[in-house]
Amino acid sequence: MIISMKCVIFGASGYAGQELLRVLSNHPHFEVVGVGGGSAKGFKVKDLYPGSSSVIAELVFLDNDELTWVVRDEKVPLVFLALPHGESQRLMPELLKITSHVIDLAADFRIKDPQSYEEWYGHRHGCPELLNEAVYGLPELNRSQIKGARLVAAPGCYPTASILAMLPLVKSGYSKGKVVVDAASGVSGAGRSLRIENLAMSVMEEFRAYGLKGHRHTVEIENALGVTALFTPHLAPMKRGILATCYLEPSQSFLKEFDGANPEEVDEYLYGMYLQFYEAEPFVKLSYVPVGTASVYGSNDVAVSVVFDQRTHTFIAFGAVDNLTKGAAGQGVQCANLVVGYAEESGLTQLGVWP
Repeated sequence: MIISMKCVIFGASGYAGQELLRVLSNHPHFEVVGVGGGSAKGFKVKDLYPGSSSVIAELVFLDNDELTWVVRDEKVPLVFLALPHGESQRLMPELLKITSHVIDLAADFRIKDPQSYEEWYGHRHGCPELLNEAVYGLPELNRSQIKGARLVAAPGCYPTASILAMLPLVKSGYSKGKVVVDAASGVSGAGRSLRIENLAMSVMEEFRAYGLKGHRHTVEIENALGVTALFTPHLAPMKRGILATCYLEPSQSFLKEFDGANPEEVDEYLYGMYLQFYEAEPFVKLSYVPVGTASVYGSNDVAVSVVFDQRTHTFIAFGAVDNLTKGAAGQGVQCANLVVGYAEESGLTQLGVWP
């Protein structure tokens, strides 16, 4: 007999929250018993998402205070937060008193240093005493720390694609110092709130950069890899998906080791190195050719590839994720599986949608 663990979702009316509902509806062990969404308060899940699974369709959206009472009264051991930035800080101290584990999809607890947080986010943190406890929830980087953690801060979607594209090169010592990341995201990465720049007529036939010289995801990449990053995000005219194209300088030891080598042999070696580095990772998929977003659409996979350009002495590493799944909800569930001791792939084995 399979025993379910109760959980609730704060912010279930947003894109990441809706993706959590989709993933958790197919999870063999988690049971969603409450959903929050201030703008949708009083509506049922099926009113907002007509295609919802029957197991969640009748749940009624509550505001945050009401859902907190559900956690307390029903002794819910697992809470997912898919809230706008800043709201997790307000709720977290109380939630950690009444539940066992919190998985936060927002950015509130990703940076451990309060001064660094203030520098990148422009205001003081509401509960800095919890920053050091929070575990950065990228399983491929911090699996052992995530297991059993009380508070997990899931990474941003851009950093997930970027970090996993570059991690083997940095960890091997083949690249050190500054990296350049050009990444593009689908419009759902901007959230569900109504903004003129994200309307269909503003996005169709358009491809543009934003967040220049200081996007907040920069510090996540730098902290995870120990590098200096120049990160430029772009908005692509598609619903979901992220492609990160990353440029890294090779170390002198790499150049010496492969001096005069055939370009195809170098790329073959890099592929083998990545394959060995990620051989135990269930959601990292290696490719010989540059990856794209369609291959991971709707899945918790990250597609990765790497080449070395000998003319410019530059590594080019690619990472593609679905920003709502591996970049948000799927990664949150992956972390939750680790936290409570379920198989890491539970509820996450769906393949990408193609075509």
